[in-house]
Amino acid sequence: MQKVGKRNTRNLAWIISVVMVMSVVLSACGNKEEGQVSGNSGNADDPLEVSIMTITPSAVPAADDNVIKRAIEEATNSKMNIQWVSNNIYGDKLNLTLASGDIPDLIMINDPFGSTFTKMVKQGAFGISPLISRTIRTSAEAFPI
Repeated sequence: MQKVGKRNTRNLAWIISVVMVMSVVLSACGNKEEGQVSGNSGNADDPLEVSIMTITPSAVPAADDNVIKRAIEEATNSKMNIQWVSNNIYGDKLNLTLASGDIPDLIMINDPFGSTFTKMVKQGAFGISPLISRTIRTSAEAFPI
């Protein structure tokens, strides 16, 4: 069995930490007026299932049962399904995933100002257009010129 170096462990911990922070931020952006909760619709004690697509930090992706992932899942009562993609093909895989419409809950966007991503946002692929317009409207009301 291959030993994982300290650098790889730190990279993995950093990536998973960023992903978890983004999941909290994105869950806070939900529309509370509808009274719906995204994720599991079952018992509140059931773990939240989160699908993630990101770049693998090393040549060999982290094992699905690694210590860091288990600790995060236990601390957050979640079940993470991480799809590790090589950096060499990530752009193509991202384009295919966005085009398919089967988008993971969290995805790594290398270039949020790139033409592919901005085009998909404008087309409503992520369901955030209403949030953007509401944020712009709220900002304009809060900070009139």
